[in-house]
Amino acid sequence: AYTSKGLPLQDLIEEGNLGLLRAVEGFDLEMGTRFSTYGSYWIKQSIKRALVNTAKTIRVPAYMVELLSKWRRASVKLAEELNRTPTPEDIAAELGIPKKKLRIVKKAIALYNASPQSEQDESGLTLGDIVPDDRTIGPEDALINSDDLKHVFRLLDEMDSRESTILRMRFGLDDSEPRTLKEIGQGLGLTRERVRQIEGEALRKLHRNLNGDS
Repeated sequence: AYTSKGLPLQDLIEEGNLGLLRAVEGFDLEMGTRFSTYGSYWIKQSIKRALVNTAKTIRVPAYMVELLSKWRRASVKLAEELNRTPTPEDIAAELGIPKKKLRIVKKAIALYNASPQSEQDESGLTLGDIVPDDRTIGPEDALINSDDLKHVFRLLDEMDSRESTILRMRFGLDDSEPRTLKEIGQGLGLTRERVRQIEGEALRKLHRNLNGDS
């Protein structure tokens, strides 16, 4: 797994969430690929990228990760509406981002999308270090590890109502847009950090149930 590579489990789960959102945006039934396979790929890619950024001593704050997710969704929406690739200014206007903050957002996007320039940096973490150990369970498996979505929904129905609600809102499982931690917190009267904690515990419970652990 990835948990010994420089980021705590909660941060890895957050990065996995971002990858899942990207998978939801890009999935096409006509590809002939199961969503579990497609989604798992993007979750792992998102976690690996986060670890590379950590190795380069560059970290994107959690609130900025949420903004980047909204930025991507707005980019897709505007591209369809405008029939062209939207400019950063177009997207900023769509999201209501002040011009004075646009430069910061652009920098965060550039850092998040940057590829590593070498196989090893000053921290000593190589690309080989971010290859998961197949003998252990990683946080990405807590997100997608079953082809039977009916089973997942049944487990959600059996979970604590607050945990189930948070997961449904986080991943847009009830035919709605995936929500950010902040948005969920505002809706439930919780802090963003508390929502993150509940989400992490709920994902671990879901993973244990999917794998038949006690």
